[in-house]
Amino acid sequence: GNALDGGLFTKGLPDSDLIRVTLLHLTHSKLGHSSNPWNLFKPKEALTPFGEKNIERLNDEKIFVDLAHIHEKGFWRALEVHRRDLPVLVTHTGVEGITPHWRNLTDEQLKAVADRGGVVGIMFHKLFLNNKLAKQEEWVIQHLEHAINVAGEDAVAIGTDYDGAIVPPSNFRSGQSLPVLVDQMLERRWPEQRIKKILGLNFLRTLKSLRA
Repeated sequence: GNALDGGLFTKGLPDSDLIRVTLLHLTHSKLGHSSNPWNLFKPKEALTPFGEKNIERLNDEKIFVDLAHIHEKGFWRALEVHRRDLPVLVTHTGVEGITPHWRNLTDEQLKAVADRGGVVGIMFHKLFLNNKLAKQEEWVIQHLEHAINVAGEDAVAIGTDYDGAIVPPSNFRSGQSLPVLVDQMLERRWPEQRIKKILGLNFLRTLKSLRA
């Protein structure tokens, strides 16, 4: 969303392949308030009127509004502004139910995304997954499992954030990460269809519903 700070795009899509805009990142902007607490400047509103207009425009263009990184107050305001017939995304996050952290979603937020037909992607960053009661090799599957238990298996996906500045758990630092994760799913006797949903079918279904 930082790319939209200068103004709404007014001549159609900036790129015909654009399917998602993440409103906030690790700093606050004209659109609203990041979930990151270590910012000196804070907008008056968790989601500004300019941010609201951007959501409305993204809805009109059938572009996903990604609520990863947004402050919790802004999250709820965004859902009030967002069209109810279109799904929302949280592409990469952990869950508060396993690891309390300013970057992670509460159970109420997980349910809200599911109620909108959206998808939550579980990321692979140690800092947000850290569960001192378990081995780090189990952290990703624990967050996935909690999200499924709260929001249902149709609302959960993988959002590694490998393109970000992350430090994955020790067993997720190579090209074998996804096979390792699938092995953990199978050890928990997850049905084949659930595994396929988590690996991609849920997101593809949500994309299809957005562009319908």
